[in-house]
Amino acid sequence: MSMKNTMEKIAISWDAVKQWGEEIARRYRKMFCVVFGTGLLAYGFMMTNILNNHDNISGTPGGYGMGISSGRWFLTVLGDLVEKYWGNYTLPLFNGIIAIFFISMASCIIVSILGIRSNILASISGMLFISFPALITAMLFMYTVHYYAVAVLLIVLGVYFGHKEIRGGTILAACCFALSMGIYQAYMPIAVSLYLLVLLRKGFSDSELSGRKIFLMGIKYLFSLVLGFLFYYGMLQILLIYYDTKLSNYMGVNQMGVIELSEIPEMIKTIYLNFFTLSSKIQCGVNLTKVMRKAFLFSQMISVLLFLYLECRKKAAISVKIWNAVFFLLFPVGANSIIVMCFHNNIHPRMAYGLVTVFFQPIVLLESALSYLSSADGKRQLETYVVKCAVALTAFVLAVTSLNYVWQANGNYVALYYINRQVENYFAEVWERIRGVDGYNQQLPLAIVGKMFDTQNLSSAYKEVTEFQFGARGTAASLINAYSRMNWMYLYFCVRQPTVSNEELREIQAEQTVQDMPCYPDDGSIQVVDGVIVLKLENQE
Repeated sequence: MSMKNTMEKIAISWDAVKQWGEEIARRYRKMFCVVFGTGLLAYGFMMTNILNNHDNISGTPGGYGMGISSGRWFLTVLGDLVEKYWGNYTLPLFNGIIAIFFISMASCIIVSILGIRSNILASISGMLFISFPALITAMLFMYTVHYYAVAVLLIVLGVYFGHKEIRGGTILAACCFALSMGIYQAYMPIAVSLYLLVLLRKGFSDSELSGRKIFLMGIKYLFSLVLGFLFYYGMLQILLIYYDTKLSNYMGVNQMGVIELSEIPEMIKTIYLNFFTLSSKIQCGVNLTKVMRKAFLFSQMISVLLFLYLECRKKAAISVKIWNAVFFLLFPVGANSIIVMCFHNNIHPRMAYGLVTVFFQPIVLLESALSYLSSADGKRQLETYVVKCAVALTAFVLAVTSLNYVWQANGNYVALYYINRQVENYFAEVWERIRGVDGYNQQLPLAIVGKMFDTQNLSSAYKEVTEFQFGARGTAASLINAYSRMNWMYLYFCVRQPTVSNEELREIQAEQTVQDMPCYPDDGSIQVVDGVIVLKLENQE
């Protein structure tokens, strides 16, 4: 082949790539801007203030969180690589912008995967995805939120590759799933739910689809998920050996997904019960207001109505209709599959990202109904009018829901702002009293007797505001007594008071003088005893 022919082929290929890129830009440019803007509105306060929870204060000024010991092997690899060439730092504005950018990209890919053609429904899908409480909570961990966003993007890319008819798509999907789980395991339910929605979309939109073909597609998607888990688990075992460590029992990560056969009926019952009580029972912080609970109810009801309408009206093979029903009935399992992974442990709000797809289900079914009616050549004008009204109503309800989530994000961050000020003032008083005790010397070692400050008299204006109570946010009392409380003292009060050893602490606790001391904050709870500053928090039994 001559050089001229080679260059011509390269030019043709580049033109094709350029044309594809321009088409993508036109299709998703407006949506990306809407989603990115929603992210800024939701997280702008968090990104322009220094707000700390129990972990974020510990991850300041640097770090990326728990890695290989919590099963997040790719977080360790990625975090160490960034540390070597750039550095890991808790920079709210920088890390937050990166996270919003990646989530906005993921939202555009989801719209492509689900075949959402309506610009309004596409934008609302992205708004919900970026404002969902799972990300609101993840933003509280600003030192690592950009890595979490990469994990979300990888999950979505995995579904994109998995559902495309391209060579090696299944392997690419499995690799993406493995890498995502290697950063944060709890985003797999997004993939399961999206796959089920893809199957529903194809089942109701592709008139040439047979029952056998849709079944094989389901098997292919399932295979990519299983293969992704095997890739993840295999790399985890290799890197545990390489780093000479083992999994911790934190949040039950060493038992994640371990379920006995006798527990399966109870697990399935829990999955469906939790799914159908999203409209009435507060779960994982995703439905803290009445607006959110009614939005879940609306989404579930309209999904059922649209499903029944499409099943009855659209001509398709009986086998296809059966598979559509199976996938529809399995959807609650997909959306709530975090329960399968963490059946014996509490589910943190940032682990419940899969539930956002409950809002995607009616959008997918509406798109399927519009697609079906567009081929009816104007013969079903009344049905078309009703479906278009349903589109408008759904768009309104879900837009209000997204706005409610944005409002909730800001409320949680403002609450955390005041909680941070309370914690700072509390510790400022503690150190003022320590430095004011008779005989104080900055070289004297400090002994803290007991583990918990008495915070029962602390009050908070946000204590009764349930809409702004996220577990990861914490309260003044929980932050004062968190494992990371010394970090507050280091960062805010320049405190580097030497401390006694554990053996010396046990000896001090046994002294009668210390046992007779009152507990903080009572007068006399801080004393210098035998050359040691003693701060007594609790009586020791």
